Amino acid sequence: MTLLSPDQLEQDLWASTELLREQVDLYDYKNHVFGLFVLKRCHDVFVERVQALVAAEGMSRKRADGVVQEQYGIYPQTARWPGLQERKKGIGEALDKAVVALEEHRPALAGVLSVVQYQGHKRLSDEVLHPLMNHIGALKLGNADLEDPSRLGEVCEGLVRRYAVESGKRGGAFSTPAPVSRLLLELVELQAGHSLYDPSCGAAGTLFDAWRMMAGRPGGKRADGTVDLEIFGQEKLPATWAMAKLCAYFHGVEMKLELGDTLVAPGHLSPEGLLPRFDRAVAQLPFTVKNWWTPLEAEVAEAPPADGKKRHRKRPAEPNYKKLVDEHKRFGYGIPPRSFGDYAFVQHVLATLKEDGRAALVMPHDVLFRDGDEGRIRNALLFGSHGQSGDRIEAVIGLPPALFYGSGMPTCVVVLNKNKPAPLRNKVILIDASKAFARGRAQNALRPEDVEHILRAYRAAVEDEREEPDYLRVVGLREVKQGHRGNLNLQRYFAPDETAEVVDAEALATELTGLQEQEQALDLRLGAFLTEQGWQLEPGELEGCLSLAEEKLELLSSQYAASRKLRPSRIQALLNRGYGTRRMGKWSPHQSFKPSPLGVIPGNWELRKLGELATPLAETASGELCQPVADGWRQAGSGQGLSVPPQAFAFDPARLYQGGLARNEKELTLLAADGQQGFVLDETLLLPAFFDCYRQSEWWRFCLERLGAAVEEACLDFSALAEAWVPLPPLSEQRKLVTEWESQDQALALLQRRLLDWQAHCETLRARLPERE
Repeated sequence: MTLLSPDQLEQDLWASTELLREQVDLYDYKNHVFGLFVLKRCHDVFVERVQALVAAEGMSRKRADGVVQEQYGIYPQTARWPGLQERKKGIGEALDKAVVALEEHRPALAGVLSVVQYQGHKRLSDEVLHPLMNHIGALKLGNADLEDPSRLGEVCEGLVRRYAVESGKRGGAFSTPAPVSRLLLELVELQAGHSLYDPSCGAAGTLFDAWRMMAGRPGGKRADGTVDLEIFGQEKLPATWAMAKLCAYFHGVEMKLELGDTLVAPGHLSPEGLLPRFDRAVAQLPFTVKNWWTPLEAEVAEAPPADGKKRHRKRPAEPNYKKLVDEHKRFGYGIPPRSFGDYAFVQHVLATLKEDGRAALVMPHDVLFRDGDEGRIRNALLFGSHGQSGDRIEAVIGLPPALFYGSGMPTCVVVLNKNKPAPLRNKVILIDASKAFARGRAQNALRPEDVEHILRAYRAAVEDEREEPDYLRVVGLREVKQGHRGNLNLQRYFAPDETAEVVDAEALATELTGLQEQEQALDLRLGAFLTEQGWQLEPGELEGCLSLAEEKLELLSSQYAASRKLRPSRIQALLNRGYGTRRMGKWSPHQSFKPSPLGVIPGNWELRKLGELATPLAETASGELCQPVADGWRQAGSGQGLSVPPQAFAFDPARLYQGGLARNEKELTLLAADGQQGFVLDETLLLPAFFDCYRQSEWWRFCLERLGAAVEEACLDFSALAEAWVPLPPLSEQRKLVTEWESQDQALALLQRRLLDWQAHCETLRARLPERE
């Protein structure tokens, strides 16, 4: 008899989802399949035990049935598989009763199977459930039928990973890629005997990785053979929590997994209601969770009118998060804004760590530089405030884009340490690991060598503060505070990626000012030299003049390169501050700001999806073709192409992330080559010139990464690009910003002309030297 391998069982169970794919939402059907799998597994194991007793003891099946239940627990009739599979009608109702009955007699499964309703689901008819039951019923799941029954937990984890990939954006809510889990666990230096906590554990993949890691280490098991690790987790979503419990059940792992909102109702409290304390914590935190304190949200919810009539108000009331009261006193560093709960989780983790505790948390990259309340909390974590100790952040590690299921959002790992080693006190380790990864079609991945590089460099920095050019720096808090005002954006501390054209604006502006001062001093020397000589030069004297001229040429070249690199950051700087008022003919920056998915924006700006502001182009014609590229257009032969009228945009769906988007600034219609797409903006809302500048900003690149444009073979058509966020200032402010950008471009063009003129001047001087000799 051929035994069923774990891989084949996983494949067979995955095949059962095809029967539900068109009937149930992709995110939901995983729990329906898991429930049927458990029912069938319980039946096959029970029958196997009964048959073994009948064969060994010669007792009747009825007697053997009773003995097995005495030894292993009651197996209710309503939960037995044959009776369920034989039903032709009322299958959903029977399944709901079966899982409830089974949970009553299996404490480890309490609440796990009943998180989904078979009968209550509007699309799970008998016609859908019956073939699904037959498919699962054909699988033989007794211990004697399986190649390795102890690996059923791995089968469940494998299915969870498949569901995560298929579920797109929502898949990241319950599964963390294995290389990232390993990185987190190595960073916190997990040891035997430790307690490990994940406040947003999802399906507990990282916790299972920790269990396996400790089981494989020398000294990682207790005398009784169990792994020497206490594991705790909490998950808000019932279906995801049920998956984690089910995986633990089949692994035979003792995990304390709580169901509930970690921020509002933290689990694992002591009998006195106090927060627990853990040695280590790891988590892929929920990204930019909104409305994160539900009690306040419930307070402002409008009660239904007593007369039953609907009431409409222009703007719903917003809760005042400054009035938030936390009985556990976790938010001593500050209350995060309503739209961004990231630092609420960070403070929760700090509150649950022991005094020598460490944590490694995956977070969106923008938590490193968002201003406002989050900026104040970040500064307090670094430098201390409100009676709270600072120096809590040990390291920040920038990760590659699109590592997580269904999300291209740039992310980082923030390492917290409540008791830093002496050499690292008042310092932060910064690692830019965003460029080394394996590019995938739908999702990028950290390779083993990438993880090893991070860990090797990190340990070297901890042991002897060893730095690695363009990869790792050990930065003092004084530099962070005085040079960057608490901003931990890694691009400020490392040389920029030339393809991304993102630079440290402040440092480069300072360098540019220094170059201009040098140029002025050099001009004085050069002018004095030429005046003294009166151009009546003796042989050999021109060599000194030529040396000064070449020094001037080098300085002009450096100025031009610095100004060119500074342009995208200047665009972003203007977007960050905007122009708020115009008085006496002069504009001034905004004074009021608000949070948004792009970060903090001026208070009177809107944030809209591109699809709300643009209409796709469809008309085609024949003629000379062009292709949009990063610096404009290039010829692409002739043929049939997409008509792009003046001020409209065309883009290459496969090269958006590389800059393949351009505006038609000519007065004539252009034809974009085959495969290109385009759109025209509603100019009553968004000026083409403003959008043309915005697309060169850090915000636009951030949006593209969120949409998954950074992965290999990514292809974003207009329907995908329509989901990109666009800031929308008033039209008058858009015009002012465009004017500022255009003036910067004019200054850059003028500097380029000066550079070209001085190159020609140097050539003239070089040509005169041999004539004089």
